[in-house]
Amino acid sequence: MSSENVLVENYIQEIDYWLPYPRKRKTRLLENLREEVLESIQDMENPDPVIAYGDPYQIAKGLGLSQDWGTKPCGWLIRTFAFMIDALLVVSICFAYLFIGFIIIFRIDLKQAFTISELSDAFDILRNNLELGSFLILAVVLLLYVLGAVVIYSAYFIILEKSFSVTIGKKLLGLQAVDISGIKLTWKQSIVRNFTKLPGIAEFLVFDIILGMLMMEKGQGEYQKATDILAETIVVKNR
Repeated sequence: MSSENVLVENYIQEIDYWLPYPRKRKTRLLENLREEVLESIQDMENPDPVIAYGDPYQIAKGLGLSQDWGTKPCGWLIRTFAFMIDALLVVSICFAYLFIGFIIIFRIDLKQAFTISELSDAFDILRNNLELGSFLILAVVLLLYVLGAVVIYSAYFIILEKSFSVTIGKKLLGLQAVDISGIKLTWKQSIVRNFTKLPGIAEFLVFDIILGMLMMEKGQGEYQKATDILAETIVVKNR
C-alpha cells in the first residue's frame, strides 16, 4: 500500500470512529469518501488529507447531519426504562464491590459477613477483628474504597457513552446517546449530559428532565434533558 493510501486509510478510520452506526450503513458511504479524498490529494506535493479535505471530526459531523441513519429522537418512557436497568446494574456492582472490600479490609470471615443483620452486629465484628491502633488506618482505607465505588458508578455512564454511545440499558433497548449532529460524544459532552446522574447530584435528575420537558414545549430541544440541550446531545432509537 502506497504512503498516500495509508494516509487516506487512517483518515477514513478516524472519520469512521466518530460514526456510531452499524458497518452495513457506513460501508458504501466511506468507500465513496475514500475515493474522493484520494482524488483530492493526487496532485499535492505533500499529500495531507486534512489539508485537502478537512478535519475528520468536522467531516464526520457533516456526514452525521447529511445522512439518514435510520434513527429518531427517543421518548421519555423508554429512556426511563433504560436508566432503571443501568441504575440497578451499576448499584449492584458497587454494592458487590463494597461488600467484598469490607470482608477483605476488615478480615471478616465470609460466614460472619452473611450473618450481619443490623449495623450493631457489624460494629461488634469490627471490634473483634481490629486492634485499636489499626482502626484509623483502616478507616482511611475504607473511605478511599467507598470513593472508589463512587468512581465506578460515575465512570459507568461517562465512559460507556463516550466510548460506545451506549450503556448496557441503552444497548438492550436499542438506544444511543449522540451529538445532535449524530456522531459520538466528546468527553465534555458525556460528562455534562450525565452530570445529574452522579452520586450526590442524582436527586436533581428529575428536575433536569422536567426542565427539558418545559423547554421542549417552548420549541427548544426534542426529548432532551436540560443537560442534553446544554451539551448539544440527544438520545436516539432505531426506527
